[in-house]
Amino acid sequence: MPESVDVCYLYDGSYDGFLSCVFESYRRRETPAAILPEDAPHPLCPTRPIPSDPALAARVTKGLSEKAGSRTEATVRFAFLTILPDKEMRILAFIRKAMKTGPRILRMMADDTAYPVYRAVAHMREEAHLFTGFLRFSEADGMLYAVIDPKNRVLPLIADHFADRFPRETFLIFDKTHREAMLCRNGEYALIAGEDFTPPPPDRTERETRALWTRFFETLSIAERKNPLCQRTHLPLRYRTYMTEFLSPEKAPPSGGPAQLTGSF
Repeated sequence: MPESVDVCYLYDGSYDGFLSCVFESYRRRETPAAILPEDAPHPLCPTRPIPSDPALAARVTKGLSEKAGSRTEATVRFAFLTILPDKEMRILAFIRKAMKTGPRILRMMADDTAYPVYRAVAHMREEAHLFTGFLRFSEADGMLYAVIDPKNRVLPLIADHFADRFPRETFLIFDKTHREAMLCRNGEYALIAGEDFTPPPPDRTERETRALWTRFFETLSIAERKNPLCQRTHLPLRYRTYMTEFLSPEKAPPSGGPAQLTGSF
């Protein structure tokens, strides 16, 4: 049994960094009090910085796949993208149990360690699925762009969908919540870090296109059968902020400060 220690692991916030913490926990045969990103508020306990090491992360991935199967490894990878509270420690506990039980952990739906992870991943998958239908593009200077504000970090899940759907387009999808952007050109894409993104003001063609789309949306509706409660059930309010149907044709989708995207493509 690993020893519980009063020390917090600090990592760089990346998945490789987290898996490096998992490796360190196994190497030291200890369970830390917490695993926290470097920029998170630190509790009043000793801290131990854990450098991100892709080689060690690869060893953890390989070991988990061999012991518990590739589906279990994928579950861990997806769980890291969720908003599961205290996710690092919950995923560490999940990994430890998976290494003991093997692939059987995928059937342990009532297990106190496994169920929160499954529920978080299912919630993220559902949110990603909804964004494949609710995301709306605008156009400026020959490039498509869209802004989303998801709870979970869904961009890595929907990137392939939109790259395949628009293989000849140049477009950008900005995740305002997690300050991350997908930049795609001719079917090839990259996920890059970004501080913020301000959409350009719509030009005449874009305004006319939005007006036509809004008119189409209004024309299809039947006033006598209007049911706001039912509509909110199928289209929650939080998804409407960036949807063309609910925007003024004169305004760009709301966002923050100036565009500051960092990375390479």
